[in-house]
Amino acid sequence: MARLKPSQAALNLGLHYEKKAPKFLRDVYSDLPEVQRSSTLSHVMTGMLAGRPLTVFQTMYMIPAGAVTVPVSYVVYSTTAPEWPLTVVTRRRFFDRWLDRLRRRDDVVLDDPEFAKAMRVYAEDEDTSILILSLEMQRFLLEKPSITWRLGRSPKAGLPSGGRVDMLYSGVLKPDRIGASIERMARFWAFVPEVMAVD
Repeated sequence: MARLKPSQAALNLGLHYEKKAPKFLRDVYSDLPEVQRSSTLSHVMTGMLAGRPLTVFQTMYMIPAGAVTVPVSYVVYSTTAPEWPLTVVTRRRFFDRWLDRLRRRDDVVLDDPEFAKAMRVYAEDEDTSILILSLEMQRFLLEKPSITWRLGRSPKAGLPSGGRVDMLYSGVLKPDRIGASIERMARFWAFVPEVMAVD
């Protein structure tokens, strides 16, 4: 059985597909640590999701590892969003736990103990983060803790106005998983309080 190609997956989902990213895309997403100056952006898909523009793409860059270089890849699913102050939700690593014990980390601590143990929340504005990250949202995000979520506006000057919700997976684009990932983004928006979803 032939493997599903990204272009065919996009067509099946009603998305526009470009194998090579347009030049402006790097500027729009230059606030993401996963989009390096040396990154190659590819497999760009655009469309609409619940009335919001949706963009999907793969970013890949190389890092030195001894005498060789190793590729590092992420897949970004992104929608427009209100200009919330930036909130970043990531899986808590061993180093994060060590810093917590030394009290050198000032993260937002939410009400679900399982979420607080598994996930780290950075917020420019704690009140906004608490409104978005309801108990139901925390439980939803815990379903796949390996995802990094960036919610709201970029703090970088000179970038286009408006906010975004960025959902980032580590690894290369898997065409057969695009539909499920878009559904996950739709579920995220279903948990956002209506008053917070207004642009």
